Amino acid sequence: QFITEVVHSLEALLKEHGIIGYRKQWCAQDFPISSYLQLKYYLLHKSSFPVEINNPDEWIEKIESKLNEELELINKIIL
Repeated sequence: QFITEVVHSLEALLKEHGIIGYRKQWCAQDFPISSYLQLKYYLLHKSSFPVEINNPDEWIEKIESKLNEELELINKIIL
C-alpha cells in the first residue's frame, strides 16, 4: 500500500508539472523518473523492472533496459 501511495503521488506531480516543469518548480531537482518507473513496474507486475546485463563476469558490464517498456509505463499516466 505504501508503494501505491508513493506512485500515485509521483503521478500527480507528473500530471501537474511535467518532467521539465517539475525541475523548474522544485529548485533544479530532477524528477526521480527511474525510481518512479521501477516502482510502477513493480505494482503492475510484482517483479523488478527487467534489465539485461551484458558481460556480467567482465570488468566492464553493460546494463540495459528497454526504452519502449519505460515509455509504455509513462504513457499509462496520460491515457
